[in-house]
Amino acid sequence: RDYTAFYPGKLTSRMTQGRDKGGYPVHGIAVSAYLMPFYYVGSRIGGPAAPEPAALAAAIRLGMALIASTLAAAIFLLLRRLEVERPVALAATALMAATPPVLNYSILVYPETGVALIIALFFRELLAAPPRWASCAALIALCPWLGVKFNAVAAAMALVLLARLLRSPAPTRPRAFVFSLATGAPLAAAYELFL
Repeated sequence: RDYTAFYPGKLTSRMTQGRDKGGYPVHGIAVSAYLMPFYYVGSRIGGPAAPEPAALAAAIRLGMALIASTLAAAIFLLLRRLEVERPVALAATALMAATPPVLNYSILVYPETGVALIIALFFRELLAAPPRWASCAALIALCPWLGVKFNAVAAAMALVLLARLLRSPAPTRPRAFVFSLATGAPLAAAYELFL
């Protein structure tokens, strides 16, 4: 109930029913897990017995801003990988970072910024020469951890990966498939076990 420093009432439960009829959080655990170190540092300002709400909020916002700034860097690097000229890539990245939705989400605790980062990294890894199959598979498998609604994003990315894999040179296909499966399957299986 640490939220009482920010919200005086009682929050309603945000749970969904799992296969075993148990209650599970509606939101994925990835953002919460990522923000734990920021929360810890923010909660220690003012002392563990009475943390400063403003310091706690600032620490959490810093963590989210780090994701947004990493997204901007990833977009710039993706544009450069696509051979977009540096000034154009910089202008496009600045425009993306300084306008909604990235600007609005940059300090709010929503998983969408993290998913956008995953997508940018995915395409950068996919367009590498040679493609980094294992990284792509791991990024796909991370999407559901940010929220169930991102399963559709993961499925679309998996189809793109499969299409690229099928277009790769025949001798490298089996190895690329094994790398992708060996990396993505454990993360996906762990997610299924979590639910």
